[in-house]
Amino acid sequence: MGDNGCRELRAYWSSFTRQQPRVPYLHPKDCQYLDSIGYWAKHPNAREKLNFDKYLRSRRFGRKDDEFHFSLRPAPYIGDLANATVFILLLNPGFAHIDYYSEYARPGYRKLLDKNLAQDFRGVKFRYIHLDPAFCWAGGFRWWESKLRSLLWEVAEKRFSGNYYRTLRFASRRLASIELIPYHSANFRKGSLIKNLPSAQVALRAATSLERRARKGEVVVVVTRKASDWGLTQFRDQVVCYEGGEARGAHLTPNTKGGQAILKKLLRDTDGS
Repeated sequence: MGDNGCRELRAYWSSFTRQQPRVPYLHPKDCQYLDSIGYWAKHPNAREKLNFDKYLRSRRFGRKDDEFHFSLRPAPYIGDLANATVFILLLNPGFAHIDYYSEYARPGYRKLLDKNLAQDFRGVKFRYIHLDPAFCWAGGFRWWESKLRSLLWEVAEKRFSGNYYRTLRFASRRLASIELIPYHSANFRKGSLIKNLPSAQVALRAATSLERRARKGEVVVVVTRKASDWGLTQFRDQVVCYEGGEARGAHLTPNTKGGQAILKKLLRDTDGS
């Protein structure tokens, strides 16, 4: 399964993982673009090399700004892009203090983030890492599990006799999310990057391919943030697009249009376990 757009997205980031990247964690093409616009002169703190301890002692600790955290691994996508049947499109990965702890103090977690980036799921039980209960302390699990909880409980009751663990594992093979901008920040106020950052352009092409697959009924696509920037608002008959208050809340409960579409797909998909 899969499509040309997602294959291009995987290939784009595979080239990043093969180079054994170092801080700042930027795809080379993104770095070239930021260099070309003089980005670093206006954002000198963004290139600071931080681990968890250094972050706690830095000027950035305690501030909730719109600066990117390039000391954290980029997260252009989570989940198995080749085999997922539900795709959620967002703006960019958020940020919380625990993100530095997760990546620098918990090597097992960081290893799985790297495997996800490389799309290498050999030996991985939960392909959507943010649904893995082993990492229930991490920010990603706390955000995604709470966002999907009521929906997944309905799947658990209807498909797995109320077994929530099995439901999480099943959903982790079906769910993928793609970020328009792959770098972490607490806030996002750099809209000009959407039209120019190379990684964003690759993500947009992946979204176009997914729309075509949604039209055929192969996948469900839910755009929770920046639907107009994703360029999919004209395809509302095939793609669920959140706008206005919907986008601010980005809720995925069974009584929302996105949650309903996801629930229907998860109840229809085969288990495959």
